[in-house]
Amino acid sequence: MFGFFKKKNEVPSQAKWPVSESRAKAVFKQFEEFAEGEIDPLEGALTMFQLNQERYLEPVIVALAKAEVELLLCENDPSTAPLMLQSDDGFAMMPIFSQRRRSEKCRSQFPEYQFFLRAPFTVILERLKPGAGLVINPFEEVVTWTMPPEIVEHLKDALGIPKDPDLSVEKLTERESPPAAKYLPGQVWKISGLESGFEAELTVLYVETKEQTGTIVHIAVSGLNLPNGGTTISHMPFTEDALDRSGIVLCRSFGPVPSFFEGYKQWSEANGGVFSVTVAEGVECIRTALSAQL
Repeated sequence: MFGFFKKKNEVPSQAKWPVSESRAKAVFKQFEEFAEGEIDPLEGALTMFQLNQERYLEPVIVALAKAEVELLLCENDPSTAPLMLQSDDGFAMMPIFSQRRRSEKCRSQFPEYQFFLRAPFTVILERLKPGAGLVINPFEEVVTWTMPPEIVEHLKDALGIPKDPDLSVEKLTERESPPAAKYLPGQVWKISGLESGFEAELTVLYVETKEQTGTIVHIAVSGLNLPNGGTTISHMPFTEDALDRSGIVLCRSFGPVPSFFEGYKQWSEANGGVFSVTVAEGVECIRTALSAQL
C-alpha cells in the first residue's frame, strides 16, 4: 500500500490533489509524520485517499474492515448512546476516530462528550441506524472521510454486512443477544475502598463461565503499595457479583491486556478459588499474606 513512498514530500505522479493549497500542505505534513514514526494502516490509507480517491478507495475499505475506532460518549457508561452530528442535508452522522488524538477538536466543540468507546469498525457499521452516515475524524484536514447514508449502504454491501432495520445506534454496544457482558477484556476500572493516596485501577484480563461458579472475571490490579514494595497484582479471579459490589468506575473501555498466562495457568492447575468479596477486600487479603511472608 505504501510501496511508492520513498522519501519525504514525494508523491505519485498520478496524484489528484485536493483543491486547496493548504490541504495539499496538510497531506505533506502527514507524510512527514509517517516518515518519522510508525505508520497506522487506517490513517495511511486515508491520507492516500486524499490524493487519489479512485485509486485508494479499496485500501481504505480494507483498512476500515480491519480497524478498531473510537466513539465519543457523554457518560462513563459503555451503554450510553454515542455522539451524533447532523449534516447540512439534515441526516444524522456518527463521528468516529482512528486515534484518540483525532477527537480533540470534536471534543472542544462538544465538551459534554469526553468519554470513549472503542469498537471494531464492522460492528459499528452493522449497528448503525439505517439512514445515518459516518464521518471519520471530523474537523481534521487530511485523515478524514465523510460518508453520507448512501455510501454507508454501499460499504455494507462491499463488506458483506447484513442490514437489520431493527438495530439502532443505541444498541451499538450489544454484541450478542442477550445484551453484551458488562465486563470485557481490556476495560480499565478505578477502584474505591483502598488506602488513601493511591489511584488503583483494575484491568479486565479474561472472562469465562464455569458451571459451579458462574461468570469469573480475571483482573490485574495496578497502582498499589504492597508490603513487598510491589505495585501490581498480575492476576486475581473474581465473581461477577463481587465486582458489581466493589464500587468500581469504568475509566477506559479498551486498552492493552497485560500478560497473565503464568498466573492463570497456576490458578487453573491448582483448581484455585474465586474471590467473592469486593476488590478492595481481595487486595487486603493479598496484602496480609505478603506481610506474613516478610
